[in-house]
Amino acid sequence: MRKTRADSDTDPAPSPFLLDSFGFRGYFSAMAPLVLLAGASGRLGQALAPRLRAAGWRVRGLTRRQDRSAAALGVDEVAVGDLLDPDTLPAACQGADLVFSCAGGSLALGDVRNRTRYSTSDYQANRHLLATSRAAGVRRFAYVSVLGAEELGANDYAASHARMAREVRESELDWRVIEPTGFFGFFREILEMARKGRGALLGDGSARTNPIAEEDLADVCVAALGGAPRTVAAGGPEVLTRRDIGELAFQALGRTPKLISAPPGLFLGVSRMTGLVNPRLGALLEFGVRVSTRDVVAPAHGSRTLGAYFERLAAHPRAEPRPA
Repeated sequence: MRKTRADSDTDPAPSPFLLDSFGFRGYFSAMAPLVLLAGASGRLGQALAPRLRAAGWRVRGLTRRQDRSAAALGVDEVAVGDLLDPDTLPAACQGADLVFSCAGGSLALGDVRNRTRYSTSDYQANRHLLATSRAAGVRRFAYVSVLGAEELGANDYAASHARMAREVRESELDWRVIEPTGFFGFFREILEMARKGRGALLGDGSARTNPIAEEDLADVCVAALGGAPRTVAAGGPEVLTRRDIGELAFQALGRTPKLISAPPGLFLGVSRMTGLVNPRLGALLEFGVRVSTRDVVAPAHGSRTLGAYFERLAAHPRAEPRPA
């Protein structure tokens, strides 16, 4: 009998082979199950790699750069490959028990020279990885999507995640799809705007969300590999309005909040005009408008708060890289 979506989302799956369970940690490490981690150099990948290793996985980090060492990425070994060039991926997938992708296009507003569409960097790239994984005999595949991607319609960023998540679920592999709200790092731009003495709200700022720290999301990702459910929505411990988030940024800098409300329709018009010149940036602006004017709330995980994150960045502005 064919399984329904509800059935497949809750089917139990075998837990990964954890060396700690048998007391053999560090003994014959080459026998540990192998995970290929795509997006290993990103913020989430950097948080995920040590947690996968602690759970007993041998981590192979996928990178396009030939000069990246395993030590620099915090992984056990490195595979050089480009998700947009499928011919470079078979060797990277060879021997992997699990492929875990948190790879995707840039979410940096300041990255104006990057004009690669999200349908290329997020959908087509991960589609290549899924196809290569299946051809290589990999049995497990995990993908980090976006909460509410299906409901956000035709926006290129959201639609690319929704299409990819759908293909992962339709595959014969033992799959997991993790659907987070916004990572803390995505909100850094709000702090930078506050540092310049201004902040913007779309509409009245009453839409709610619960952002999640990359470290807490990495914990969710590792836990998701252990069994049901196969789709996991994840947010942080605090539900905040968009106005709350703007005020937290100013408070972290010790300044009085100065927030200006703007009509969402105006920014949608700007995003569409921008998209004629730079499709990636236009789609990113449109996505920002749509998620900022609707509730995006998921089950709470972790303990790290956005206010503490802002305070750390306010005290140490170069504490971490901008989104990339």
